Amino acid sequence: MLDTFYVTQIQKIKPMISYIFLALASICNSIMDTLTHHFNYSIFKNKNEEFWNPNESWKFVNFLPFTKYRADAWHLLKSAMIIFICLAIVFADNLNIIDFILLGILWNIVFNVFYNHLLITKK
Repeated sequence: MLDTFYVTQIQKIKPMISYIFLALASICNSIMDTLTHHFNYSIFKNKNEEFWNPNESWKFVNFLPFTKYRADAWHLLKSAMIIFICLAIVFADNLNIIDFILLGILWNIVFNVFYNHLLITKK
């Protein structure tokens, strides 16, 4: 009886978990774009450029052994974004067209808040 209760509760929150993972993916994407396009005006400008600045990090961060993967900030964020999108898909359950529209709106709002406001310092 108790197991059925927990399964029912998890089924109720599964779509919300999907929204959370998609918001996290959007945050990763906004950080990637900030690093690429506005590094010198971002909250990352005083961080180690050899790791954080994608225009410089490729010169300093070596490939991981047996791969062509560079473990700099941009690539780690890209990997996290892909993982969060996959998790959002795994937890998506019975989504309808309204959910897709809301997920698109969520992505854009979260991305813009981070990219245009939270990650940028005054020029």
